[in-house]
Amino acid sequence: MTAVNAIRAFFVPILAAYPVLVYLGTYFSIIIVGNVVSFATLWLAFQGELDFANFLGVVGLVIFADISGDLAWYWLGRKLRGTKLGEFLYHRLPKHEEIEGYIKANAKKWIILSKFIPSTTFTIIFLVGWAKIDFRKFFSASLLAIFSSVAVLVALAFGLATGLSGLEAAAVFKKYERLFFLAIILFIVINFVLGKLFRALIRRGQKV
Repeated sequence: MTAVNAIRAFFVPILAAYPVLVYLGTYFSIIIVGNVVSFATLWLAFQGELDFANFLGVVGLVIFADISGDLAWYWLGRKLRGTKLGEFLYHRLPKHEEIEGYIKANAKKWIILSKFIPSTTFTIIFLVGWAKIDFRKFFSASLLAIFSSVAVLVALAFGLATGLSGLEAAAVFKKYERLFFLAIILFIVINFVLGKLFRALIRRGQKV
């Protein structure tokens, strides 16, 4: 039995008995990890692996988790400014002063960008709150970014789930886990490329 099969054999009966754990685990994982978990959740939903009521419920869960995460990081940055803990976190964020300057100049673009560059959501949204950007301005941009990114994630999950399904017949992909990990790797590559493109477009816009 492989390690993945052993993990599945342990967790599947628990999740079947307590489906609320699926929701809670997915919810907090999306907030902490971000789009990779969102994509994996949507991909599994397309594959029929998640026992949710319907696909719209999965999409709703992803959107709700994204909104919750943005609100949490925004208010964390806003409320911690001027505190010792806030200063500690602020000075450990990569390129914090540079990004804060960009945010003050054009917060909306950077909030949207945070959803398309891996591992930047916490840093950017925290600094949006730290810079005390108006809440209504932040929240409207956040909703636009979330719905746009989820639409892209749904399209990618559907495209990869459909495109990779033909590989299941190949000997190397007979094990479902290998197909799943291939989908995750392809998503990370595509997300990285999209992030580069969005970053280049925003920098070009700043120079005009």
